[in-house]
Amino acid sequence: MQKLCANPWCKSPFDISDADLQFLEKVSPIFNGKKELIPPPTICPQCRMQRRLAFRNERSLYKRTCDLTHREMIAMYPEDSPYVVYAKDAWFSDKWDPLSYGRSVDLSRPFWPQFGELMKVVPKMSLIQQANMENAEYCNRASNDKNCYMIFTSNFSEDCYYSVHLTNCRNCVDCLNTHKSERCYQTVDSYECYDCRWVESCKNCSNSAFLKGCTGCSNCMFCTNLTQKQFCIDNKQYSEEEYRSQLAGTTLHIRSTTELLKKRFAELKKNMIVREYMGMVNENVRGNYIDHCKNTLDAYECRECEDCRYTQSLVQAKDCMDYASWGRGCELIYETINCGYNCRNVLFSNECWDSNTDLLCCNQCLNSSHCFGCCGLRYKQFCILNKQYSEAEYNELVPKIIKRMRGLAMNPSPSSALRVNEASGSWGEFIPTNLSPFAYNETNAHDYFPLKRDEALAQEWRWLDEDPKEKSLTPTPLPDDITQVSDDLCEEILQCSVTGKKYKIVPQELSFYRSIGVPVPDKCFEQRQKERFTLQTPRKLWNRKCAKCGKEIETSFGPERTEIVYCENCYIKEVY
Repeated sequence: MQKLCANPWCKSPFDISDADLQFLEKVSPIFNGKKELIPPPTICPQCRMQRRLAFRNERSLYKRTCDLTHREMIAMYPEDSPYVVYAKDAWFSDKWDPLSYGRSVDLSRPFWPQFGELMKVVPKMSLIQQANMENAEYCNRASNDKNCYMIFTSNFSEDCYYSVHLTNCRNCVDCLNTHKSERCYQTVDSYECYDCRWVESCKNCSNSAFLKGCTGCSNCMFCTNLTQKQFCIDNKQYSEEEYRSQLAGTTLHIRSTTELLKKRFAELKKNMIVREYMGMVNENVRGNYIDHCKNTLDAYECRECEDCRYTQSLVQAKDCMDYASWGRGCELIYETINCGYNCRNVLFSNECWDSNTDLLCCNQCLNSSHCFGCCGLRYKQFCILNKQYSEAEYNELVPKIIKRMRGLAMNPSPSSALRVNEASGSWGEFIPTNLSPFAYNETNAHDYFPLKRDEALAQEWRWLDEDPKEKSLTPTPLPDDITQVSDDLCEEILQCSVTGKKYKIVPQELSFYRSIGVPVPDKCFEQRQKERFTLQTPRKLWNRKCAKCGKEIETSFGPERTEIVYCENCYIKEVY
């Protein structure tokens, strides 16, 4: 089945496969023996991804007071946010009761605006942190991290700073999608690396810099697609003595020098051979950055997943569709984001974790089941808009709400698939984006679908304007050479050379730069992260032909890219 995207700013054609329809039939909920079928999506997979990501704020943090304890804290929500926000320990305390905010559903009104009213008053958790966070106050969407600062989407990492999507890392700074690595700087999409700088899509490499697509290499520089090599420069083999002689004049500790080396690396990558997708130990997959997956299609940054489609940033998920961020033992999840830890049958929901089952249209609910349109519940069941019902009452009322939502869906406005108005709120869609508690430019939607302010406002997204004070300072001169930087620099406020925004260098960070011999960055963290995102391919697929055998392939390397794209078989024959 082919449809046109209902988003008026897109209108792209997209396919709905028989497998998609079978999945929707499988996850459609049953009440009193009757299945409430979920209709096919009205907007394309890209717009559905964008809509979900508009509910995920990873890196925008603010100082504010807890609305329960009145203590200062770090939160995803600024002080002037219209939402009630509690510190993590206060949110989990018994000093408030989510059911006290319960209200009866009004069947004469659209459902989603009622849900939005509930979201405004039920307390939200300041940060998303699970399990054993130690000395990691400025970290979000993280668990089991220690002595970390400004790292996001991270697990089991220690002494790491200014990084996104880390797992089991030590002493890593300015990294993106890096796992089981140590003493790494500016690594992207890499695994099991040690003492590496400016490397991309590498595995098990060490003591190297400016590599891409290399495996098992050590003491290499400016190399691509090498396997089990050492003492190479520009893919040319040297003896150890020749290698060290060639690099004798290379000074990575001076910023002006490293900028020239980065430009050289960028030129080197332009015409390199690349695999149609990055991944290993897969069966029937499509997307990019996929490992140990089976029957996983249109997926990005997914590991150990099976029978999934239109998914992003998942680990250990099974039989899911249109699902982003988390996983860990989840199955039968649809149109949901930020959900994890042994959840099942969770639909149209956000920020729900820890053994949830049969949740519909919920936000930040834990260990709950059979709930519809609820916020902030813990260990509850058979609730609607945070009001407690008996099982029989629940099974009687929910189909009436769905019927009302179906009626509105028969005559939707052009923008109804994305946002709330009097003619929207249809059954089978994710939470409308104007109920997101975040501005567009605070979220991951802006990372993967970047918009300018005017573009975002024209499409009715919210936008957070910059505080003029962010750029009102006299810049502190920043030494070009790390050896000329004193400890006093950590007391200064610096100014980003690109955006003009203020930023600081923390002592642990400065110690790291000195230990590996790289210059202090002259850009703020957000600008550095933005540049790292450009090193990844988009979360989108194009039809191309293998440059070697001519086989038709789907790849996230767009037709305008200069890299030479090989199918998986040709790449393996060429590189390994």
